[in-house]
Amino acid sequence: MNLILCGLPASGKTTVGKIIATHLNWIHVDLDQLILENYSNPTVSTCRQICLNEGETYFRFLENQQIAKLMPLKNSIISVGGGSLSHFDNDRCLKKIGCLVYLKADIAILWNRVKERGGLSFITSSNPQKEFTQIMQHRQIKLDLIADLTVEIKDLNCEEVALVTLSKWREKYGQ
Repeated sequence: MNLILCGLPASGKTTVGKIIATHLNWIHVDLDQLILENYSNPTVSTCRQICLNEGETYFRFLENQQIAKLMPLKNSIISVGGGSLSHFDNDRCLKKIGCLVYLKADIAILWNRVKERGGLSFITSSNPQKEFTQIMQHRQIKLDLIADLTVEIKDLNCEEVALVTLSKWREKYGQ
């Protein structure tokens, strides 16, 4: 069994994933990091740059390739990108290899975090906050439907989110 952390951009998937991996003594795999490690241009250091240089469609193709390579993993915490489950058959592939844990956060809080990081490459309108909110509302609907577990992150710090996630997972799956 694997735990797959999903959620909207800036919801803390990677940070929480590392904490959970430490608690379980499992490995942590970050999908965005895998994409970067396997991208052919060594001067590119972020997934945002890949999207800007190559377009979102190409980035999603790379993402899909890396998800397929995750199939043999066991006892891993996998953090996937904020839009990973919105494209291709990624949701079905990931559900085959583990429990999808949705780290759910308020969109307005996430917008502030994304803004601080310099925005998202796929936000191109003259009203970026409105576009972000619309895209995230659409993604939330899907995440609500497909997640095996949902953890409301609210005002919790990353350690608390990790502990709540572990508690809910153990309660549901007896791990």
